[in-house]
This record gives sequence, structure tokens and C-alpha cells, in this order.
Amino acid sequence: MKLKTLRIRNFRCFKGMDDIDVGSMHALVGTNNAGKSTVLRAVDFLFNPSTRKINEESFYRRDTSLRIEVEGVFFDLDAQEKNSLETYLKPDGTFHLMRTAQIRAEDGDASADEDEGDSKVAIQAHYCKPQPKVDWLNPGKITGKNIDEWWANKTTLVHNDVSFANLLGGAKPKVADWKDKAAEFVVKHLKPDDLEDA
Repeated sequence: MKLKTLRIRNFRCFKGMDDIDVGSMHALVGTNNAGKSTVLRAVDFLFNPSTRKINEESFYRRDTSLRIEVEGVFFDLDAQEKNSLETYLKPDGTFHLMRTAQIRAEDGDASADEDEGDSKVAIQAHYCKPQPKVDWLNPGKITGKNIDEWWANKTTLVHNDVSFANLLGGAKPKVADWKDKAAEFVVKHLKPDDLEDA
């Protein structure tokens, strides 16, 4: 897996920045205080997130009300990586990961009490998971109410010339069953253009 693109927001000297296209060899050149070290720290945060690395100075203009966001798009995954990340891959085969850091709302500053072992910084990982464009295949839109509507018009449950209703069988399924069959249908019958980033 190789890093293809890097994006940094609200981190140290960067409020927001255009994507950095990363090559197999990449040089950072600039004057003092241009942000070279910040780019390296952002990459470190993306790969090695730790609350100990985040303090008030980590936030753009020390504004701890902001959320730090460091995003990376990865390509050239090997077979094992493709297999383990299969449900998170974009149609073009890339993997999109974002790490965020934010001060917990109740605390108000970025210092951590290392003696107690708990941090006032919340770090999260966010994955861009492609979802079907068709509502009745999108797990976030499959609800009991929607199933009632879709089932009333089950002859319209066709995509890429394949009937989803036939896969479901004769009786109206419950939400969990519909989601299971939808996931199976997505793997077997959807094309990359049938998916969009969630």
C-alpha cells in the first residue's frame, strides 16, 4: 500500500490546503516556517495517532474549538490488503482514511493528565466506504418503513437486469434479512459506477 494523496486541515500552520500528491520520492522544499515539519507531523499522526502528540499548539492558531483532520488516499494495495479492506475500497481500488483529533467538549483545553492515563483529546479514524447509489441496496436506507414501500412495488427492484425481489423470495423480509441479501446482491451484481462515497 502506498500513500497517493495527503490533505491537512486545522493542523498547526495549515487551516486548509490543497491535496499533496505524494510520489515514491518526495522532497519538501521551502523557507523557514513554510510548513515542511507540519507535513511530516501530519503524516506521522495519520500513521501513528497518539493523544500525546496533540496539544494546544497542534491546532491552527491554537484554536482548540477546531477539529484537526488529516486524510490519506492509498493505492497499490497488495492481495492481503485488498482482502482485509475489501468493503472499504473505492471503485478505483483506492483506500481512503481520515484521522481526526478534537478536544472533548467538557474539557476545554488540550492538555492531558498522563498520571491518570486519560486524555482530553479524542482521536478517531474515519473510513470512506462506498455505498450503493440505489436506495434499496444502501444499508443506511434500509428500514422497516422503506421495505414496506419497496415491497409494495417489488417488480421495480431490478438493477443491471437482475431482480432483487427474486433473490428475496416470496415473503416480505425483515430488515436484517433485507440487509444481508442486499450485501450479497451488491457483491455479485453491482459495478464500480453503481457505488458512491458515503
